[in-house]
Amino acid sequence: MARLALSLAAFLVATAPLALAEPVQKERLQDNLEKWKQLPPERKAALRRNEFFRRKRVIREINDAIAKSGLQLTEEERQLFTYRYAQERRKIEEELRAEMERKRRAATEHLLSNLVKEFEAEKATP
Repeated sequence: MARLALSLAAFLVATAPLALAEPVQKERLQDNLEKWKQLPPERKAALRRNEFFRRKRVIREINDAIAKSGLQLTEEERQLFTYRYAQERRKIEEELRAEMERKRRAATEHLLSNLVKEFEAEKATP
């Protein structure tokens, strides 16, 4: 029964983000799926390899976090810890991506403003 509960939990974990996704996120997922279908096999293989190594790194980080925590976890607790760690880690990464995008946007706007001034000044001087 515990194995079935964990399998169900794994299924719910895997499908919950889609079920809870905003319409914009669902649309982006659909767009990404269509782009994936159009990718050449070599590119798909490269992306799969990258994802494989990313997952290995995350698993290593989770194992390190468990070891560092000093917790003695049962297999079920370990799976729950892994899920929660991955969930919170995803939130952190999304926040960092959003922050970097805001900073990038502000920096590029500043860059564009400076370039406009520079090129306008060059045109003004004969």
